[in-house]
Amino acid sequence: MATQPYLTGMGASITRGVNDSGGELKHTLFAKLILSGMHRPNIPAPGSMIPEGKRSTQDLESWLANTNRMLQLIDQASGKDLVANKFKNPFLPIGQMNLMDGFEITVEHNERHIRQMEERVGQIRE
Repeated sequence: MATQPYLTGMGASITRGVNDSGGELKHTLFAKLILSGMHRPNIPAPGSMIPEGKRSTQDLESWLANTNRMLQLIDQASGKDLVANKFKNPFLPIGQMNLMDGFEITVEHNERHIRQMEERVGQIRE
């Protein structure tokens, strides 16, 4: 639920985006704040971001579809300027982000979920 809106904004940015200028790769301040919060353990998701299916196969299918879309965007972004190409944060539209921000935030978000799944599987086996 949190990834898909990022992918939509990033896809539009890639489509209209400028080619790579060879500049320095850097995050926006806005993304740095988001990324620093993602590394804190046990930060609960806002209620509006909790899937209604509650661990259903539909949730898994959505997660896999978003992951596949991310891989497509990575391919499409080849040769594009990851810093110059911007999009609005889908949850706080006052904040501009660049493609580098979007890629790292969505990857970190997915890795967080993978860690949560691994922890739960470990608890089941014990």
